[in-house]
Amino acid sequence: MGDVLGHGPDRPPRRRRWLLPAGVAAAIAVVAFAVARPDPTPPPEGAAPEATSTPTAPARSAPASVTPSDLQPWPSAAGACGSDASLPLLSVGPLRAHTGLTVLVGGAGLRLVDVDTGDVRLLITAGAGRGGQVTELAASQAGLHAVRMRCADLMAPAGTVLSLNPRRLTPSTALPGRIDALLSGPDSVWAFSYPTDLGSEPMVLRPVDGGRPVTLPIGFEAAVATDQSFLGSLIRDGEQPADGGFDIAAVSRADPSDIRRLGRGYVLAVTDRFALTYRDCDPASTCALMWTRTRVGAAARSFPLPAGRALASEVVLSANGQYAAFQLSRPDPDPRYDPGHPGGPSDLAVQDLRTGTLSLVPGVELAPKSTAGLAFSRDGRWLVIALNEGRRARLLVWRPGLDRPMESPARLSGGILYNVPVLDVTGRATITSP
Repeated sequence: MGDVLGHGPDRPPRRRRWLLPAGVAAAIAVVAFAVARPDPTPPPEGAAPEATSTPTAPARSAPASVTPSDLQPWPSAAGACGSDASLPLLSVGPLRAHTGLTVLVGGAGLRLVDVDTGDVRLLITAGAGRGGQVTELAASQAGLHAVRMRCADLMAPAGTVLSLNPRRLTPSTALPGRIDALLSGPDSVWAFSYPTDLGSEPMVLRPVDGGRPVTLPIGFEAAVATDQSFLGSLIRDGEQPADGGFDIAAVSRADPSDIRRLGRGYVLAVTDRFALTYRDCDPASTCALMWTRTRVGAAARSFPLPAGRALASEVVLSANGQYAAFQLSRPDPDPRYDPGHPGGPSDLAVQDLRTGTLSLVPGVELAPKSTAGLAFSRDGRWLVIALNEGRRARLLVWRPGLDRPMESPARLSGGILYNVPVLDVTGRATITSP
């Protein structure tokens, strides 16, 4: 990435997942820091048509005379590890287009799925203990990687990273030890566990492809990686988020003692052209996505979110950096159901960072505190959606211009806990007999 977020104060400022704070229900502003390069690459020829409007489904407030006791419970089903899953409310159709996609799907084991035919190959079982889960997926230059946990580990994670032989798609190596999650960069994937006390213990990143662990500065929690830096939050001892977040910092991969502060907020995602971050904003205000070059004198571009809406999940970027997918909260509860806890349901949204168009995925409503597994196809044409329905996962695909998502015929049974990770591996893996 050149001298993006380089190694020292003389260089200009220039993705891995971020666990959103509990206050994510508040409205959120997103800021992008970009190098002085062209706008994100236009979609390839034949890509999905551009949406020409910003659908903002009307807010649906419960009538004043209705109390939660008058409402039906939100539909639910038993899931893994003694959990109950709040079911998504869907209006979907059968798959009537050729996507050509092959995806990995986690949850109740790791499965390789042909989206079009519905053919499924089980690669990794759920693991020891009934209801074990594959909770993380990542790809590196060396192969594919998954985190597998037992039910007993999920409240105090102690998972194992399994790397897949790229030819046979069978587990080839295992990285033992306590693992919470994976952090992906352009050239590597690291496994890590969150320190018990970030004020006195460092976060240690362990390369799943081999190599020496990286010990980060005490107080720094990495969220994403570039080819030169780790980006994340620099948290002072005992600090609570204020002024929209923590200090955003970049730590050099070559010299972790080299720390550069970039502002306040939270890091969401990174490409070789920009980094998406956000800052909390007043719930009564209109939040906005913002795209800003780092070049002196460059103007910011502001993409307002619908009034009263807030970011309600992590952000997933398309490979070319043009599209961002995320959950967008609704300001009001669904008038039909009592979810059993506060908070509004959410929609799925796709923000075009080149044109500014925000598209809501029609036909999908998620219960409060529920999340979907999201991934873009590597060509950016399709958004792949994996949903938790308790005793099974449901796999959908959508692109702008469709009036509702289409459902893959794949049957993905087995108990699910939380979200279902999904990853496009088209061209990297093919379903064959084990």
